[in-house]
Amino acid sequence: MGISDADFIAAKERLIEQALRATTPPALPASLGLSVVGGGLRISTPPMSVVQIDQHRATVHGYLLRNFRSLSTAGILEMLRAAEDAMRTGGTVDISPPG
Repeated sequence: MGISDADFIAAKERLIEQALRATTPPALPASLGLSVVGGGLRISTPPMSVVQIDQHRATVHGYLLRNFRSLSTAGILEMLRAAEDAMRTGGTVDISPPG
C-alpha cells in the first residue's frame, strides 16, 4: 500500500513552499589582484557579477585611498569607477590617475 494522492500532493506543496522561501547564499567574492604599477593602478580580475563588485568596492576604495593620497576625492572616485568597469569585464587593466 502506497501513499495517497492527497498526501503526495501535500508533501509536494510543502517542498515547493520551502523552496520558494529559501534564499540563495551570497556569491563568494571572486579573486582580485591590485598593485601600483607605473604610477597607476593595475587590477587583475575575472569577470564579476554586480554582487561580487559590491563585495570588493570597499577594498578597492581603501587601496586607492592608501596608495593615491595626493588625489582629490573626485580623482579617487574616477579611478574607482574605472576599477568597477574592469571588474565587470575582467582581465588585467592599468588605470592611470586623472590629471
